[in-house]
Amino acid sequence: MPRRALVLITLILAPLVASLHAQEMSEEVAALHRVLFAGGHNQVFHHPTESRELGLRYLDGNGVAPNELMGCALLFLSEGATRMTAGEDHPATDISERLFNERCAGKYSAKDQGFAQATCGTLGPQPQTFLLEPGSWAEIGPQGVAIDRPSGRTQHVLPNSCGLQYVFARHVTIVPETVDDPPTRHLIETLSWMRGGAEGRRNLQWLVFEIVESTFEVRVAEMLVQENGSLWPPPSIPEPFKDGATFTVTAKGLLRWQFDSDPPQGGTIERVP
Repeated sequence: MPRRALVLITLILAPLVASLHAQEMSEEVAALHRVLFAGGHNQVFHHPTESRELGLRYLDGNGVAPNELMGCALLFLSEGATRMTAGEDHPATDISERLFNERCAGKYSAKDQGFAQATCGTLGPQPQTFLLEPGSWAEIGPQGVAIDRPSGRTQHVLPNSCGLQYVFARHVTIVPETVDDPPTRHLIETLSWMRGGAEGRRNLQWLVFEIVESTFEVRVAEMLVQENGSLWPPPSIPEPFKDGATFTVTAKGLLRWQFDSDPPQGGTIERVP
């Protein structure tokens, strides 16, 4: 039978959730997103003016929560697209280059994971840090997940697809109650909206990662919601999922998860070998 375990939960992306819902995305900003990203990454290169406008809106917080990383990524794309379509000597190219240099020069590298993801409309996690145990920490952010142990630092990539929007995440610690229980387990639970398999469809993806020593692995991947609708403006998280899953430990040491949806959704996570 399932038994109650000590489950410690830390909301590690509260600023991200607040930024998405405390300041609503205006229809003008949502429309720019749809022009640039609804049809795929390559659409950005056909719309350098819209890319520049959306980048400036993100930098200035005009109709959307401020996001310097996203703003600079869009200005970077606008400059490259203008250069390709108008040519090196066109005034529009000079304007795009000047804007990027004034607002973003030296702040980001095109090789950075978070910057590269932002160029295709991915809204990654804001940087947050949480304690694993004394002397060990983990950080999550647009660049992925970094795990700091006394033995050194390891960097791990978060799943990504163009237009992915991380809207919720939390750190879940499963603490053993007896000496026979598995050792402390550290999970990161995320919710993200992503494009569905057909035009005009969207999915709510739930992922559970587990940190074991310096490794970071996906333990569960579920599509909780598949429905019609746009990603822009960002949809609200449906009520059954907005606070994350409920976790319990079974008598065999398995970790059971469940959402109080209709019908209920649930499953188990195997013990770490």
